[in-house]
Amino acid sequence: MINNILELKTREKIYSIIKEKPGICVRELQRETRFSIGQLSYHLSLILRANLIKETLDKRFRRFYPLETNEFEMKILSLLRQNSIRNILTLFLVKNKITNKELSKNIKLSKSTISWYIQNLENSNLLNKKTNGNKILYSLKEKQKIQTVLEKYKGAL
Repeated sequence: MINNILELKTREKIYSIIKEKPGICVRELQRETRFSIGQLSYHLSLILRANLIKETLDKRFRRFYPLETNEFEMKILSLLRQNSIRNILTLFLVKNKITNKELSKNIKLSKSTISWYIQNLENSNLLNKKTNGNKILYSLKEKQKIQTVLEKYKGAL
């Protein structure tokens, strides 16, 4: 049955894009394929039913991943699909510990916006938080694993 599902060029195209860009959301997939939402949803449901891909609901986005993508990779890829968070995580990889103020200066976003992103990263259990006097220093919990995911999927983002 699996072979039959991907025999149709439409489904093979969708499946190939998901393998190429894990964590892609429906709208992005629609732009890539130029299929209507109805057509795309139909073919996605068949590919999902054939157990060829995984689907997650990330806040308001349905994201799709190849089966071999593990839970940690899915969590990181979901975050990396957001430009600002990708920039923040990349900065964390360069600097071990950083304050909200330094993040704001380097990323060129307001401190309140950085705080919102920091809160999301804390809720995802990816940051350590250490108070040093009147400064709060943030660092990545699993820096090496995050760096590995970023390097592995760099072309997919």
